[in-house]
Amino acid sequence: MSTPTPTPDATSHPTWTPTQVGGASQTSGQREPGHPLDALRADLHASLTSNRWSLALAWFGWIHLACFLVCHAMYRRDTHGDVRFPAVWLVELILILTAARLVLGKGWIRPPAVNLIARFWITFLILSFSVSLYNVQTGWALDWFKPIWATLSTFLFAGLAWMFSLRFLIPAVFMGLVGMLMVQLPDWNYLIYGLAWWLWFQIFAWRCRVAREAPSLPVAPF
Repeated sequence: MSTPTPTPDATSHPTWTPTQVGGASQTSGQREPGHPLDALRADLHASLTSNRWSLALAWFGWIHLACFLVCHAMYRRDTHGDVRFPAVWLVELILILTAARLVLGKGWIRPPAVNLIARFWITFLILSFSVSLYNVQTGWALDWFKPIWATLSTFLFAGLAWMFSLRFLIPAVFMGLVGMLMVQLPDWNYLIYGLAWWLWFQIFAWRCRVAREAPSLPVAPF
């Protein structure tokens, strides 16, 4: 005599177990262990807390502010195309590289995370200089390239946010607001932009200093 097949209960549902991928549940929203970016973030933290980056970043901010104060002092509405401005930008680049060499030492750019950020920075500089040349070619009916610098700064910080820490979205949004202010106050663009970057350089320097001096505290540089 055959055993009757039990009829499934209409109110019962099969138990569903989330599929495990790379040791992490698909429904947990957590990144799987050993993600490639983890090593990069750890390298950035080690680099910024084991070297004199707090001092270097502070110097970068002061150099940038000093150079843009010079640009602000030279700026007049009828001084478009003045070669003194790109000369000041070049001097700033040389001073920052010199400060990095003197404060951080010869191999300051070798750590992978620092090297990647340096490449982001070089790309940022190329784009910033390019938009200024575009403004020269389109004419000076509208002096638009300087607010675009703020937009490029937002792009730079957002890129760092996706690579390293979402905290970089804070300066990304801040620089977007700075760009809006620059549109409203065109005669003060150099000063506004210089102060904005100076502020974030000092904040980054402070966070590096805290993380280095108090390694037991759960404070990351970024």
